Amino acid sequence: QIAGLEATSDSTIVFRLLRNDRDFLAKLASPYAVIYPSEAFRFRDDGLHSHAVGTGPFRYESSIGDSIHVFLRNGTYYGRDHRGHRLPLVSRIEYMNVTDEQRLYRHFERGRLNMIVDAGPITVDQLVGEDNQLLPELRESYRLTSLANPDPIILRYNAQNRFGLNRQDAASIIRHMSTDRIFGQWQYPSLDITYQDSVYTQTNIGRVFRQFGEDLDNRLIFAFNHDQLPRALSRIIHESMDGNLQTDLVQRRTFSRDIFLYLDYFQSMIPGTAFERYPDELMRIETDRYMLYDREVDGVRTNSLSWWIDLRQVRRADSPRDPEAVRIW
Repeated sequence: QIAGLEATSDSTIVFRLLRNDRDFLAKLASPYAVIYPSEAFRFRDDGLHSHAVGTGPFRYESSIGDSIHVFLRNGTYYGRDHRGHRLPLVSRIEYMNVTDEQRLYRHFERGRLNMIVDAGPITVDQLVGEDNQLLPELRESYRLTSLANPDPIILRYNAQNRFGLNRQDAASIIRHMSTDRIFGQWQYPSLDITYQDSVYTQTNIGRVFRQFGEDLDNRLIFAFNHDQLPRALSRIIHESMDGNLQTDLVQRRTFSRDIFLYLDYFQSMIPGTAFERYPDELMRIETDRYMLYDREVDGVRTNSLSWWIDLRQVRRADSPRDPEAVRIW
């Protein structure tokens, strides 16, 4: 949609579009359209992780290994709340990256974390009753809220794969997948398959087995996004495939010609987006997503964009302004 870019001054970028787009400004506000200051790239070898440059409410301070990142209040940030307090309210935010969901919940249960932004299916299954509400015995200590307008999870096939397999071949691989099968693995509220391509023939199944059957060197690559739900769902889908197919389940961020199936969120950049079908879409799974936090934390704001979370007014619940850290996954 973009015909060209021009930097007309040291603070102005001009976008020339091929056609009018009323949502273009909203797209520019998404994380995918960030324009990085040139100062950050003086340290290209160490990366932005070690030499972050920005103007937001928090500033990068340090990291502990690859899993914990510390941010401190930006003393020059301009924002104030309705009471006139300078934002952000807390002086320190600690982010923890953990891919093991059970380990993550143990950290939360022991008070090492205040909030899990996107609680995974195993965690939710432990906390929610048949009414899809937090269990009564946990309500004095925890809060569980669903995120508005969650993005669907999309299973796609790679039309540019190097094996010459087509869409019907891909549909034959997931022919055993169903909502009931997912619920057989874990009970997750509101989870449903809202679309699944089921057009295939025995010829399709045979073609896949001739290339990826037992005793063959070719391996079918099924990749997934690193987030909790795609990780868990990809494992269930993988286990539903024929046992004598040679398949590998791997975490990847981008397509390559070796990848045939890929599971990821359809991430919207514009509030209220109506999700159209991908041309390469095989399956769509829709479900609520949940944010879990303890009663010590208040003031977290979200909106209909799954990647958007506002921590400027997050605070300890017993104080409007507390210098202690808030620990977030």
